[in-house]
Order: sequence, then structure tokens, then C-alpha cells
Amino acid sequence: MNDSLLLLPPPEPIQVQYKTNWLGLHPFKPTKPFQIFCLCSSIPTNIIQLLIEEVKMTTTFTLHTSNYNKSTKDAFIFIELIQVGELQSKILLFQINRLLSIHHGLRFDINTLLQNIFLPTNKIYTWNKNKKDLYPLIHISFFSKEIFNNLSNLIPLQKPFKQWYNKTFIHDNKCPCSSRFDNDNDYPCCICPYRPYKHIDEQWTLHRAINCVLNEFIPQEIKSITDHQDRITIYTHYCLAITKLAMIIELDWKAEQVYQYNKYH
Repeated sequence: MNDSLLLLPPPEPIQVQYKTNWLGLHPFKPTKPFQIFCLCSSIPTNIIQLLIEEVKMTTTFTLHTSNYNKSTKDAFIFIELIQVGELQSKILLFQINRLLSIHHGLRFDINTLLQNIFLPTNKIYTWNKNKKDLYPLIHISFFSKEIFNNLSNLIPLQKPFKQWYNKTFIHDNKCPCSSRFDNDNDYPCCICPYRPYKHIDEQWTLHRAINCVLNEFIPQEIKSITDHQDRITIYTHYCLAITKLAMIIELDWKAEQVYQYNKYH
């Protein structure tokens, strides 16, 4: 077999990739199928027991929360079990309002589930350091203040993502910053279209990270979406997107790998 036939085409210049990406963003695509398990009064006992066993065998998770809504006194908490060998992702959905009316036995099981997820030895990916959206779990006695205050295993990806992105997509030779500054930070003089932030203190939003790296989008204006299931799907996609970006950072993808992924997915 001719080995040259197996070679992938070389990447286009990064400026071309950037323009192509923004012209052709497509809806977010999970790396594999997923199933959502809603932790509420209707969940069967055998399913919650199965989930507890699955959680005990899992050491890495992804956490995504919606903002606590003061008017409805509701919030959504999504936790993905990262199980590399599984063909389907498992997403645990905790909706605060639906946890209020569950019976004592199920309450005990969900407490057990959460305690095993937030073990100090586990890794839990999040986008930023904000953990206040977990606080409603304390109000309804599903989470102890002790566990909340000692959460040391949350791994915010916002800063590592910025470091990875700037190292991977360096300043163009024509950019004034290329000869004056390092690639690690963002500066007002930068003219690189593929480096959207122009200030050293600016932080990547999850939405922008998905756009620029994955060539994908997830709707931002969730408040305007009235269909409950559509909102759940969008929140779930954000959770899965964090996992996707965590993989890219952990594997330290190069620009060519990002390009090839976007070209063939």
C-alpha cells in the first residue's frame, strides 16, 4: 500500500481556518451518545443503585450548573461520568425543585451518590471556579457545608484553556505582538483574528471556546427558550463540551490536530 495515500492533507493557514470556521459553525456534536438520568421521585430504585455503583467505579467527572433562579427558586446541576471505555456517556441531572418532594429512602441514595462523586480523590472538571450554584443543594440538605467548603478537587478549565490556546495558536508574523511580547498572553496591539481576546485579563467564555476550537456552537440565550426539554439539552451540551475541551487540553493537541478534527467531523 502506498503510505502517501494515508497522509492527511496539510492544514490551511490559521487565518483561513478562522474565517472558514466562523462562516461554517455547526451545532455542537457530542463525542459519543449520551443518556440523561434525572434524579427525582420517579427514578426507579434499581437505576439509582446502578448509578451509585457506576459512580464508585468512576474517578473523573464534569460539572456544569445553571445560574440559580431567584424567582423560580430553581437550578440545574449536570454531572457527567467520564468513562473512557463506555460507548455511551451518563449524565446525572439534579433539578433543585424536583428534589424537594422525594421520599427518605431516595434522599439517602442521592446523598450517597453525591458523596461518592465529590470524594477528594476524584477529579471534577468545571469551566470556572464559581461553585455557588451548588449551594442550593445545601439548602435542601443534599450537600453538607463541610463538603462544600472543602471542595478542593474542582478543576476549572478556563485558565488552562487560555494557556493551551495561546501556546497552540501563536501570534502571526505580521502581528505587532509577535516581536514585542510572548505568546502566552493577550495584548491590545494583537491583530490576529484567531486570537479574539486583546487584553491580558480577559477570560475565555465557554461559548467562545467551543466556537473557536470545535467549530461548533451551542445557543447562548437559554432564558428565551421556553421548551423545558430544549433547555435540558442545551445545558447537557455545555457539560459535554467541557469534557471535550478537557480532552483536548489533557492531550495537548497541536494546531494541526485541531484542524484535522474540524475538517473530518
